[in-house]
Amino acid sequence: MWRLLSFLPGIVFIAGPLVAAPVEFGASVPELVFKDIHYLPRTLDDLREQRAYVLAFAALSDAQAGDTLKALDALQATCREQAVVASVNVNSSDTIMETSEQAIRLEVGITLLKDMSGAATSALGVTCTPTVVVLDAERRLQFRGDLEGARQALEAVLAGTPVTAHETPVNGAPIHLREVPEPARPVTFAEHIAPIVYKNCAECHRPGASAPFSLLTYGQVSSRADMIQEVVLEERMPPWYGSRAHSGWTNERQLTQEQQDLIAQWVRGGKQEGNLNFAPPKPEFPKTEWRIPEPDLVLTAPKPFDLPATGYIPYEYVQLPYQFPADTYVQGIDIRPKNPDVVHHANLVFVLPNQQYDGDHNFLTGYVPGGRPADVPSPVAMMIPKDAVLVLQIHYVTTGKLESDQMQVGIRYARGTVAKRVHYRIVRPKNEDLVIPAGDPFFRISAERTIDTDAVALALFSHMHLRGRDMTFVAEYPDGRQETLLVVPNYSFDWQIAYLYPPVAKIFPKGTKIRTISHYDNSTFNPYNPDPGSEVVYGPQTMHEMNDAYVFYLDRDENLNLQIDPRTGQALQAVAQSN
Repeated sequence: MWRLLSFLPGIVFIAGPLVAAPVEFGASVPELVFKDIHYLPRTLDDLREQRAYVLAFAALSDAQAGDTLKALDALQATCREQAVVASVNVNSSDTIMETSEQAIRLEVGITLLKDMSGAATSALGVTCTPTVVVLDAERRLQFRGDLEGARQALEAVLAGTPVTAHETPVNGAPIHLREVPEPARPVTFAEHIAPIVYKNCAECHRPGASAPFSLLTYGQVSSRADMIQEVVLEERMPPWYGSRAHSGWTNERQLTQEQQDLIAQWVRGGKQEGNLNFAPPKPEFPKTEWRIPEPDLVLTAPKPFDLPATGYIPYEYVQLPYQFPADTYVQGIDIRPKNPDVVHHANLVFVLPNQQYDGDHNFLTGYVPGGRPADVPSPVAMMIPKDAVLVLQIHYVTTGKLESDQMQVGIRYARGTVAKRVHYRIVRPKNEDLVIPAGDPFFRISAERTIDTDAVALALFSHMHLRGRDMTFVAEYPDGRQETLLVVPNYSFDWQIAYLYPPVAKIFPKGTKIRTISHYDNSTFNPYNPDPGSEVVYGPQTMHEMNDAYVFYLDRDENLNLQIDPRTGQALQAVAQSN
């Protein structure tokens, strides 16, 4: 049962399940529920049976937060086979993404948890940060206090001797619950919530789009209001996996603190509908099955692909029945499965007769969870060369029943003048270097690639599989400067986003090195890990791993000046150079 505590006028405090009193030393703790870096609920059972459990309750604002985290990591290294050490963030203003990013920056691989409700903090009698709690194998409370006292208590628990000091003082900061102000007037769907949902949610949450349900009406939103409140306050939705410390992307979706508060106020105020005359008009979307403007050319796989009910399916390679008669410039490409439920992702490439695939030139676009189609504005285009054919690499997944699918690709030709083509480079380590030891929770690998032209950055994109934990992009400029471009602290295989730069917002001078640093979690604590007892190597299947970082850009000096026939996508003539 949840409660709202109104201690001060005009302020509502969010609290967790009622807890009668903290457990006494020597008593077993109740079930403790946390959220992990993937926003999934986890308990001590997920940490495996251990001889001891060390839970350090922390906040990013702690004066020595970084030093404490490093000390916990060192402590974990000394007792990895006997105890588990976890950092539990309890500061309501710290997001899961921020706590994960701190660990990445410090190269700390201990278990990260978040006490969203405050229930675990209350049950263990923790009142300030940084407080460390030690439990024994039977999950009885043995210690609560500072880190040095926790070390001594842990030694005693592991040695099977009594803990002499169950509690030591902590010189820290008090723990605060999240505060949501009382609204000055009633919050209604029509006036306050509909504008937020229509702008930030409706693109996916509408009929025929990627989300599993629609959020276009008061009834649809109110029926899921409690869930919406939860995922919004956790900052799990709208989905965004890039660090807020490196923002400014054109496709970035984040709700402000005020918008999050409005949703919480609306739910707690009874989910009032309000006067729909004050609601904004429902957003309108193109009446097409495609995610790009209506294609000029639609290519369909030669035959359906039949899937078994269960099991792994090797990647399917499908050549589409069309050969391009001339160099063809396109500004939109969309991959559309007839049965989206069976397609995890797909890549589209072009292949030329008697030529090998070139990973730095032949890729066109992909279909991934949370991704967007290729859709570039004039005067930029992608070019498919004369005599090329298109090939789809498709990752099909089983659903428990017999299924079938037949893929289509829609292509929209360029319009007007094309001045530049889209280029890209893939930053990846050597395949033989991607070998992740069994059980390793924080395997690190890096790669780098030099950009060989003055480049105008378009987008960054990361791709790993189920053990992928995070990826960081760093630019090393020719003058010696280094800049962190993007941190993806909580990589999601099920929601892969391209991070789009505003026009001409980022220039990579010729000779810039793009370096990536990634971590993988091959431990039992990774809820998506299909086999934590096995070493993982490079490979295309989900059971394997990959480490691909895409950098999309324009050549700043390229000036094609091609006039394109919109009926064919082919160049009519070179536009005369302007004086």
